[in-house]
Amino acid sequence: MKKEQSHHEISKVYIRFLDPENLSFAIFENEKSIAAACVHLGKEYNELESFFVAVDLENKGYGSEIWNCLENKFPAQRWCVSTPVYSTRNHYFYMKKCGFKHIEDRENISYFEKENL
Repeated sequence: MKKEQSHHEISKVYIRFLDPENLSFAIFENEKSIAAACVHLGKEYNELESFFVAVDLENKGYGSEIWNCLENKFPAQRWCVSTPVYSTRNHYFYMKKCGFKHIEDRENISYFEKENL
């Protein structure tokens, strides 16, 4: 998968350690909040529990760039993420932009995994 070149000026990243395994991030560009993410760092896998990019910045490469930063900062053999079945744009993002594979749909939730060998 081709990595996108960074062209954004992310000025600040605030990290809140909820506990040693759970982190939340607020991401800013020019003092404007542009995204947020929550990550669970597990022993067997990491999980992207939530991920938001400001609506006016969607489809401009921010999500891919932020995902690449998270994946590089917290390497894991396996990453997991889930999203509602109806969120097809999320499915596209995780599979086509981030390299996840669809595992299953259960109770209106789609589950995805990414193996890093």
